[in-house]
Amino acid sequence: MLRIALQVVALILLVLLGYQLATDFGTHPARTLHDVLYWPLVFLGVLVGLAAMMLTGNVITTEKSRGTWDSLRLTSHGAELTFQARWLAVFYNLRGPLAVLFLARVIFVVGILIDLAQYYRGRYLDLLLSGITPAVPVAVGALLLSATMTAALLQPLVAVGMDAAVGLLVSVAVRQPRYDVLARTLLSVMRVMVAVLAILVGSQVFAEMPEVPAGGAWGGILFLSIFGDQGLRLLNLGDSGLLWVDLDYGILIGPMLLVLTLLQAWLVGRVVGWTARLAERAE
Repeated sequence: MLRIALQVVALILLVLLGYQLATDFGTHPARTLHDVLYWPLVFLGVLVGLAAMMLTGNVITTEKSRGTWDSLRLTSHGAELTFQARWLAVFYNLRGPLAVLFLARVIFVVGILIDLAQYYRGRYLDLLLSGITPAVPVAVGALLLSATMTAALLQPLVAVGMDAAVGLLVSVAVRQPRYDVLARTLLSVMRVMVAVLAILVGSQVFAEMPEVPAGGAWGGILFLSIFGDQGLRLLNLGDSGLLWVDLDYGILIGPMLLVLTLLQAWLVGRVVGWTARLAERAE
């Protein structure tokens, strides 16, 4: 109960901080719920990724202390199943924060659907699609928007899976506990630096969209969506609409993010399997 209470208090404090940032510390009203929750969710996403890296340490050492490692190595797929179980355990241990990240995105998706049905007598999507390059029918636009929303829903789960897989790889590559702690600390610092860089680059692209070259805009937004806010900004229909108008083929960024997210998920599975095989050969 104490753990849950601390998590709830921390979440409330994050939301209050997000409200202050969204209102520029009370100087103007918050425009949308997305504005209020954006920074708390970004911060929480980074924290969850760091926790996933830390929760996957000392796999081999733990099994050796139980006296089960040698038998697991001799069993067909024993080591691989052990690493997969440890990887899956990360999602269970982080189920609370992950639920917050996922449910918040579901709320944003529902909000988008309500806005599309409510504004301009249901022709809001038609207006957003008018004047974009390439011109697409409303049905195609709805499909592309659905791909964008799907990518944003999947991104937190896939990102945590990747962080956990990297943590497993470190547990095999670095056996000494003191060096393991050092390696994870360095990786955590790098993880935070990459997230900050992605947010800075992505925010700059959105702020200066018409003047940014198309290639730089594409790269910056995808960089932000994968390593920064995990597709969260694309769930703001206002930002997405401006992106479609100001950037040629900008409506395809969401579907491209979905493709990259699925490739990322495939890569996570390969990393976990490869790490288990590396552990078997190393012992």
